[in-house]
Amino acid sequence: MKLQFHTQFIRITLIVLQLINPSLQWPEPEYSATPIPAPWPEQFHALLYMNLSSTRLQITNLWPDFLDGAEHLGTAVTDGYLCNVWEKIDIVWYYEDVYTKRPVR
Repeated sequence: MKLQFHTQFIRITLIVLQLINPSLQWPEPEYSATPIPAPWPEQFHALLYMNLSSTRLQITNLWPDFLDGAEHLGTAVTDGYLCNVWEKIDIVWYYEDVYTKRPVR
């Protein structure tokens, strides 16, 4: 809990410093090529139920590799985290923490 508080404090401090002096740069992540999203652990398996009409129900499995073919859009700060952002088929936007590779949004 204490480490989590310190991590959040550092992130908030970086955001405030960026707002005060926009010429400050975020620390560069430790990669040089386009990032690849971390695969989802099995506990993130989901079933998507879509009612397509009054008589038809479509069930889709969402697995750890659901971002295959997604386009990396760059980085953005969301909910206090510096995130890599991917888009897939115009409706799926995925935000992943640059440093921990955890899903944020």
